[in-house]
Amino acid sequence: MTWWMWLVLIIAAIAIFVAGCVYAVLRGLSALRSMGGTVSAISSAVDAMNDPGAATDAGHTASFALPLSQVARRYEDTRIDIERRRARNHMMHRRIWRNWDRTSIPESLTDTGFEPSSAPMPMDRASTRKASTVSDARDGRHQ
Repeated sequence: MTWWMWLVLIIAAIAIFVAGCVYAVLRGLSALRSMGGTVSAISSAVDAMNDPGAATDAGHTASFALPLSQVARRYEDTRIDIERRRARNHMMHRRIWRNWDRTSIPESLTDTGFEPSSAPMPMDRASTRKASTVSDARDGRHQ
């Protein structure tokens, strides 16, 4: 190679190296900006957890700190909600099956309006390979 080709290759290599460094610096600055927002959100959440004077939700008192009658009522309400949800799911399931029972399932492809004569015949690769090998052998050609 001539000297000027080497010069072009070295200049191209330096340009690619500089472009890679610029790209890495720009991506790093972008990551720092997005990470700064994440860090501030996490630090505010951690500060709120560490603040003992923060107001807690009064509706979520531990069950062992409540009278037994209140705990039993909560349990009963929860069980009623669970049973309602199960009954709703069961009724939906029954509706779907009832709908399927009402619709007719075709007995054959002709009941669907499909014309088998218009469909292409399926061929697997092995059957086409065998056919071409047999015809090649008849013609005296070998692979």
